[in-house]
Amino acid sequence: MITLQFLALKILTIAKRFNKYNLSNFTPIRIGRISIGWVKKENIKFLKQFSDFFLINKNSIMIRSELNTAKKLNSIFDIVISDLTHKKILQKGKNESFPVFNFPSLAIPKKVNFKKPYFRIDRSAIRFFGFRSWGIHLNGFTKRNNDIKIWVGKRNKNKESYPSKLDNLVGGGQPTGLNPKENLIKESAEEANVKKSLARKAKAVGTINYCVETAEGLCPDTMFIYDLELPKRFIPKCNDNEIENFFLMDDKEVLKRIENDSDFKPNSKLVTLDFLIRKKLLDSEKSKFVKLFFSQINRKF
Repeated sequence: MITLQFLALKILTIAKRFNKYNLSNFTPIRIGRISIGWVKKENIKFLKQFSDFFLINKNSIMIRSELNTAKKLNSIFDIVISDLTHKKILQKGKNESFPVFNFPSLAIPKKVNFKKPYFRIDRSAIRFFGFRSWGIHLNGFTKRNNDIKIWVGKRNKNKESYPSKLDNLVGGGQPTGLNPKENLIKESAEEANVKKSLARKAKAVGTINYCVETAEGLCPDTMFIYDLELPKRFIPKCNDNEIENFFLMDDKEVLKRIENDSDFKPNSKLVTLDFLIRKKLLDSEKSKFVKLFFSQINRKF
């Protein structure tokens, strides 16, 4: 157990960063009355040429009702994204298919079937359209002399996003066609060489939900969180060049690195802090701030 002076202010400050957005900067993209996404007002001009697909006014971007099928929606967004990529408005995608669902993107759903999305879209365009994104994060830990040690990865210095930042043992976007546990097993093998038989033992411990305004667009995001106790002799090894190195840290070292804003990938900070709180590695006398922290990140158990 450690006493943490900065918990009341520092942790809450970190959490509040993940609920900073101004919807007045965005226009909803709608299917019927449902705002499935939000587009930056300054980006609407790039969609006006697609009048066969969208009805655009000052209040909304309506997807034409005759296009409201999965097959047609897949097709029109492929066309739009191809054009935006060609014009270098979007970065070139990696052919990663992400799901879009027929519910408000700012709502936090109780249950989602990733094998049956409403339609799919290339990952590169998720933030441009303000669709909800999804991902999995794994807290990998081991116990030594009754102390918890946490495996932390260092992202490859050549990654496009957050190069060389510290990260959870495993993390990845949630694609179409897999449920979160299946995706966790796949990503664990690729990123940390965790065998399937071991990864299946990971415990689902709920979700963290946040929404931030980014340079690319609005980012409402849900992270599915898992904990996995690893054998003492386990040494992670990255098989897909996502992670450059791994470190086994105690709670004090992890918190020190979290305090340094430049060390950790931002949303992975939330996952790690959440783990430390749940494992009671933070001072229990600060429990009221723990509750505030959970409320800030829309924690669902």
